[in-house]
This record gives sequence, structure tokens and C-alpha cells, in this order.
Amino acid sequence: CILTHYNTSTNDSEAFITFVKELIERLSHDETTKDLYINGRCHLLLDNARIHRSDISSEYIRSTCLRITYLPTYSPMINNV
Repeated sequence: CILTHYNTSTNDSEAFITFVKELIERLSHDETTKDLYINGRCHLLLDNARIHRSDISSEYIRSTCLRITYLPTYSPMINNV
């Protein structure tokens, strides 16, 4: 499942948590991903933005069944900008 979110306002921890809640809603109601989510087999790949590592974001994500992987801080080989 790939979910993107376009936010026209400021990106902050609350907006990120809203995105994660929407992701969880989709994962837990889709028949193909429901069991994967419940069994902790869904991974969320994140960069090291402050909103992803804030206390409130980290606390919320720990309360879910998502597995979090942070990208390396400097990785030009996976970011061809």
C-alpha cells in the first residue's frame, strides 16, 4: 500500500500524525493489508525530518502496529535530486 499526502498548510507533527492515522485506517480496512498491519508487517520509511522524530510523533507511532525505518541522514545514492 502506498499512500501519499499533499498538505497545503504547514507540515508539523500534528499533520504527520493525521497522515499516519489515514494510513492506518486504510491498512486496517483493506482485506489485502489488514492482517499484515495487525501482525506488525507494515513498514513506514521516513527521512529524518523533525516532524517524524518529534516526541509526539514518536509516541503516537509506537502505539501503532507500524514498523518504522529511518533513512540514513545523508544518502545521495537513494535520493537522486
